[in-house]
Amino acid sequence: MGKQQKQHQEQENVTTIYIDELFFLYDSLARCIWIDKNKRTVFRVTGSHQHSSIFEARSIEGKQLFRQYDIYNVDTFLEYLKLIHIKFSKCYLFIDKASPPPHYKSKKVSNFLKKTRIH
Repeated sequence: MGKQQKQHQEQENVTTIYIDELFFLYDSLARCIWIDKNKRTVFRVTGSHQHSSIFEARSIEGKQLFRQYDIYNVDTFLEYLKLIHIKFSKCYLFIDKASPPPHYKSKKVSNFLKKTRIH
């Protein structure tokens, strides 16, 4: 971050936030593996489709906000953005586009970001 941008952020009481998501599957899914042709391979699976999502936001100053959800969709992401807005009322939010699209294509999310001081 440049010196001028840092001074602007301090004057405006704005912080920079980086956000990312983690997804955990409770069951393994093997698509392609290398095996010894002389040995029998056994996979133990539960057949479960359960998963968990963890959202993480981290400021340049080192403040963090984590939340865990059983569902990752527009509503859970919007709920998380509202928590970020409470903790960091004025912020620049950096979100990657590698994850599913609810965080950057939803009208609910876009409208919320327009109404708040999150840029």
